[in-house]
Amino acid sequence: MTGLELAQRMSASKASVDELAAWLNRRPDEVINWMTSERSLPTKVGGQLEWHLGMRLVEERMRTSGLPTCPWLEAQPDPPWNNPKALERYSAEIDAHAATCPICKQRTAFAATLPQPPPFPMGSYEGVLSNVNPWFAWMVCGGLVWFFVGLLARGHNVLAEDYLQVGLLSGLAWVGLVTVTWVAAKVFLRRGA
Repeated sequence: MTGLELAQRMSASKASVDELAAWLNRRPDEVINWMTSERSLPTKVGGQLEWHLGMRLVEERMRTSGLPTCPWLEAQPDPPWNNPKALERYSAEIDAHAATCPICKQRTAFAATLPQPPPFPMGSYEGVLSNVNPWFAWMVCGGLVWFFVGLLARGHNVLAEDYLQVGLLSGLAWVGLVTVTWVAAKVFLRRGA
């Protein structure tokens, strides 16, 4: 998603800069910078924005459809997000009500005609992993492996005080190899070779 696409989607879903900033736990000036940027937004942020704006658009179309709201559904408390079993019971109650309520059936039929919102963005654990550079992961993990390989392979031939130094040198050799490979890849990719 580019800044221009973000501005267009915000306009279509009637979302404000302050609302998006609060929802993403960011400052409003960051959202404004995204809107004016010619570059694509980061994947994680773009996914969160697409989901939120897609849901806003569906809510806006439902609100302007002229369909009545269900008084029973409006009277329900907020979902118990922190309790999975209670949330499952809450969802089952909502589903059971929606199957028998004529207003909910009418709203569900109308919602089926609307475009589907994008999938919910990744969880925080997966989002953190998606932000890790593979080169960094190879460097750290390989360095740890080679640290222990160096200890096992050469550690028995040295004195006890030199034992960690042997493992450290093996690990640093791996880190150096990955760094040289990364630099070479950047140079050759930039040159187009």
